[in-house]
Amino acid sequence: MTAPTPSRPRSVPREATWVPSDNEWVLGERDAEGRFHGTVRYWRSDGTLCCETQCRHGTLHGDYRRVHENGETSREGTFVEGQLHGSDRFHRSTGETSELFPPGMTATVFSVTLFFEEGEQTYPATYFDANGNETNLLGALKPEHLPDGVRSNAKGEWGLGEEELRDQWAGTSTMWRATGELLSETKVDRNGYWRSQVRYHPDGSAAEEVDYSSKRGRYRKAKGDTDIRRNVFAGRIVRVEFDVDIVDKKSGRFNARNLEFFAADGTSLPSTGRLVTKPRAQGSEVVEVVDGVHRYWRAQSLDGEGRLHGVTKYWHIDASPFLEVAHEEGVLQSLRHFDDDGAVALEERFHPRSDTSGRPLVASLSARTGPGRVEVECDDEGRCVSFQNWTAGTVDTFDGSELSGLDVRGFEREFERRYADLLRTDCVEVYYEFFEIVGLDSERIEAPFRARALTADGGGNNVILIEEGEHAGALFFLDHEEGLHGLDCVDEFIEEEEIEASSMTKDELIAAMPFADTRLADDLETFFRGIGVASSWTYWSKLDDLKPARSEA
Repeated sequence: MTAPTPSRPRSVPREATWVPSDNEWVLGERDAEGRFHGTVRYWRSDGTLCCETQCRHGTLHGDYRRVHENGETSREGTFVEGQLHGSDRFHRSTGETSELFPPGMTATVFSVTLFFEEGEQTYPATYFDANGNETNLLGALKPEHLPDGVRSNAKGEWGLGEEELRDQWAGTSTMWRATGELLSETKVDRNGYWRSQVRYHPDGSAAEEVDYSSKRGRYRKAKGDTDIRRNVFAGRIVRVEFDVDIVDKKSGRFNARNLEFFAADGTSLPSTGRLVTKPRAQGSEVVEVVDGVHRYWRAQSLDGEGRLHGVTKYWHIDASPFLEVAHEEGVLQSLRHFDDDGAVALEERFHPRSDTSGRPLVASLSARTGPGRVEVECDDEGRCVSFQNWTAGTVDTFDGSELSGLDVRGFEREFERRYADLLRTDCVEVYYEFFEIVGLDSERIEAPFRARALTADGGGNNVILIEEGEHAGALFFLDHEEGLHGLDCVDEFIEEEEIEASSMTKDELIAAMPFADTRLADDLETFFRGIGVASSWTYWSKLDDLKPARSEA
């Protein structure tokens, strides 16, 4: 049965007709065959104008404009023979609207311009805030020193090329980080084949150089903090030369073969970056230790009963120090870890305990984080209770009072403030009970129940926050080895396990998930307050001397 035509609002011309399938009024000029030809207008059922477009003999051809309910333009562009061509602009509304805006960007992005060529979108789009200032996808303003014409990619980086092909730049293209530092320079020929690329550390020094013509490449270690990391800089290695085995000429993918390693003075080194040299230690015997995959020198200090007592020193195989550990009558007291440059990278102090069968409980931790340092105080259960983040001469102190009534956005904000710098260091672990945390995870589902993956360990395991039902606000541990490999696989898991989801409530479905038996906390604040930190040495018990004592029972 056809729905009745609604009453015509006063703003809709008498000549307009109602189109039930579109739920809109329409009025436009027509040609001799009755096809739209000229200007065509559309109104919503409430009488607000929603679209004006041009047609030629029934085909979209010419400029068009969509309109928010308050009269502001929501979208504008041009059709050529039924296909989008040229710029296509989306605008948010300052009021309530039913119009669509491209997903996946922050609210700071107010306008988006896409570019089309004969109906196909060309890369990349441009983004603007409400004041017309150009931003990246994440809403950050374009740095003032960048040249005109740069455009942002999905990562928020800025790019500029000599000539734009359909899917990449031709000639020389330059990329900058979201914050404006030079990131890379790439040369691509007219066939789309990569010829060379140089990537840069944030301080402007070359990080990676690849010549696809000569098939040679080079990695260089950063002198300071960097977001370009390679796991080849062991020991004294600061430069790596290699052959380039090209995998894909159009994406630049390659494998590095026949690696050669060099110290700062040009000395050739093994892949360990260290030449065997025995250190000297006054008053203690230095012995070589092979501990699993570790090979190092050690000088222990023992008491009369053979227990660790005093400071035990550790050196790499080239005699450079990497660790000092203090014990008192066999009980771990403190730890200092050294970087390859000899500077103290981390200091850790522990709560004294008579029971040494478990992981040491951190009392305080101080870690070097690039240009700054983070200092953490922990309670007698090893949970972080206060922070001082010393960066660029400033001190940012947290006492925990801001955690009351924490919501998801607040959790993400506070997690970043406290732990982002620590997660970038190589010698600090952030954890909750048995679960290592390497960062936040924004994955979210709306069906068959609302939930989000809050944090991740980098190995497929997550902390899951349930957002509806009797478990709303509770957090669970999702172990990917239990068969559910992420929230986006819930439907697949239900099908594989033959769960009768259609006959179950959402609470029953949640109870059927493999994470339901691993409840971590009842709310975000409890979970946040349970987060702890430790050095990688003690968290993973990397050395035999740091392993928990075994029970004699």
